[in-house]
Amino acid sequence: MGNIITNKYITDFLMSNIDEKYKIFSSNLIPDCNKMLGVRLPILRKFAKKIAKENNVKDILETMNCTYFEEVMLQGLIIGYYKCDIHIIIELCKKFVPKIDNWSICDSFCNSLKIAKKYPNEMLSYISSYIASKNTYELRFLIVMLLNHFVEDKYLNYIFYVINTVEDSEYYVQMAVAWLLSVCYIKYPQTTLNYLKDCNINKFTYNKTIQKITESFRVSDHDKEILKKLKK
Repeated sequence: MGNIITNKYITDFLMSNIDEKYKIFSSNLIPDCNKMLGVRLPILRKFAKKIAKENNVKDILETMNCTYFEEVMLQGLIIGYYKCDIHIIIELCKKFVPKIDNWSICDSFCNSLKIAKKYPNEMLSYISSYIASKNTYELRFLIVMLLNHFVEDKYLNYIFYVINTVEDSEYYVQMAVAWLLSVCYIKYPQTTLNYLKDCNINKFTYNKTIQKITESFRVSDHDKEILKKLKK
């Protein structure tokens, strides 16, 4: 990159890319986030990809500040873009997940972990360790990882098992479950419909699932009418 990656270098970069209008907009969407500067996500992604190519990525991650929303987001994106052994990535994830305190960082981090497609068994084994968690964002991390990387026929039964097992009393977990099930329905309608007819998820999550499915342009009007009748 031509620069030594220090905390000051990272902070200076973030400060030089503040967008006040974007900050106001994002703050309204993410009310529970840490202090926000207002740096747009595409800028953070591009910066993260550059840092992820450095030889001392692990050292950079170890010493990075966590004062601002963007600093935490940047850490997650760097891990996602870092090209290395899957076991190293999993260890970095274990250190990072406790820092997640809002849906935006959680979802962007999950989306960046494309390595899950290459090493599904290792990643699935790791994320499954959160199934008994009582922490909202550990559970959302598990659910959104399944959503992003494991909505395939061979994983459907496991996805349904996870949904039946996790504690889904928190709003951001409930919404993630509804989102996951809506994607499962779009890809595997009959199997998911059979599950919905005999599942034990709570009323709010169930109805949100139906809502998300019926809002999709990839679901026929005929199917939407059938689903609407299933609302509780």
